[in-house]
Amino acid sequence: MLSLDAPAVAVAWSWALADAAGASFTLLEAAVVGLATASVYLLDRRLDVTAIHDARTATRRHAWTAAHARAVTAGALATGSATGILALGLPWHQIAWGLAVAVGAALLLLRPLGRAGAATHDRPDGATPAAARDRPRGVGARRPRLRPLGVGAVFAAGTALPAVDGALATIAPAAFLLAAVAALNVALIAGWERALDDGSGRGPHAPRRGPWAGAPSVGTGLSLAATAWIARPWLSELGAALALAALLLASLELVGDRWPAELRHLAADGALLIGLLPLAAGA
Repeated sequence: MLSLDAPAVAVAWSWALADAAGASFTLLEAAVVGLATASVYLLDRRLDVTAIHDARTATRRHAWTAAHARAVTAGALATGSATGILALGLPWHQIAWGLAVAVGAALLLLRPLGRAGAATHDRPDGATPAAARDRPRGVGARRPRLRPLGVGAVFAAGTALPAVDGALATIAPAAFLLAAVAALNVALIAGWERALDDGSGRGPHAPRRGPWAGAPSVGTGLSLAATAWIARPWLSELGAALALAALLLASLELVGDRWPAELRHLAADGALLIGLLPLAAGA
């Protein structure tokens, strides 16, 4: 509800990447990464609720955001402002890296990749069919298909900010794999909650998933897990953590509708906290 999951995951991986690159990970860097992630996450959710004010089946976190819209807006502005102020204490090359990540995040928020998936089916005469007009609007209307890839790339680049002071090239393969795993996380959650996000709900007329509906996601997760595991000689503990995270995400897709979508969402974010394992191993 308070959007603390994404900042926690970002700080965990940022610390792990910095450690693998031989760079220091200071409290200032942790604050910048965490606050920046919180700002983007809160702003994205606040933009989402502009499309679900009529939805009766919104996710709990979106319903909570809609009910506390002013507080969420204030939180996004406060965390964004704090990020900018604290970032002034970073070295210039980290500031430049952070600005590039900020531009990427802004593009995701303001200029989404791909075409939005609003199922309005407009007619040539400009009228909207009654079935589409009467259906509650959901956040799916601003969820383009390629968005998970962009989110994964921006997330991985942002978490790599402290590693800029170290051997950045050595952790580049891990950062690319992290981007792919984060994209899988976003894509899975979007799929699980699509019936809620588009307002169709889980009623008797909601679309049912076929037995092989999750096969592409499971295959992607297993492929990423295998790649990260094979790359362990070069990635060390990061490879094992990425492999385990991808494997856990694939297993959550196999669970199907036996778990509520929001419970799987929580478990998927928990899977990404695997980034703390390399630090525990090093300790």
